[in-house]
Amino acid sequence: MAKAQKSSEQTGTATNGTRPSGEEIATPTAATSKIFTREAFAEMQNDRDLSPSLATSEEDDGFIALGKPGRSFFTIHHDRTFELTIPVTHDPRKSGKSDPYIVDRAQWGKFPPGLLRIKRILYCMKFEDEALRPFLWLADWFESWETPNELHKSLAKVIARGRQGWGQALFHNGVYTWRRWPETWMGEPPPTLWPDRDFYSLLTDVFADRYISTPDHELIRCIGEE
Repeated sequence: MAKAQKSSEQTGTATNGTRPSGEEIATPTAATSKIFTREAFAEMQNDRDLSPSLATSEEDDGFIALGKPGRSFFTIHHDRTFELTIPVTHDPRKSGKSDPYIVDRAQWGKFPPGLLRIKRILYCMKFEDEALRPFLWLADWFESWETPNELHKSLAKVIARGRQGWGQALFHNGVYTWRRWPETWMGEPPPTLWPDRDFYSLLTDVFADRYISTPDHELIRCIGEE
């Protein structure tokens, strides 16, 4: 008994569940020690399909991101029903322009002209890292009463060419220039395999929480006073 007491003193613990300083030692309970059930553990032991590198997220499956062609080779969906020209706005409380909101016609008058921009939403496909990557391009466009400038004219040419095949939309000195896919050096362009989805489902997914249709929307309420 004396040996046991001496041993506990040497290790800095006491036999009554407290440290020499009087601080109590936390003892794990049965509830906190069980990180999963016995049934879940049995399933883990029997699971042989272990390939996390091939796993896909159910939430991200089929999601089409917003993007720009950049310097990549890309093409535009040939069907004009996969396109929409619409005014958009951005959250003034955030930096950058990665969070565009579509504005319903009934709410246009709630916004100062400087907060609305006309965009031509185009369904596109990039060829990057030997893979096809669909995306929505919000290209700058003009209001119906405006005269298209050189930027808009160059965009119209790029869109027309992009519907016909693969190429680059290179931006320089305020305008776009189209350059065809170089078959001489790169061979035939990749086959265009568009996801089997309609444009309505694409837009409702991308802008699910970013459609301003009521006058009490937070982005209308936070507009500054004149």
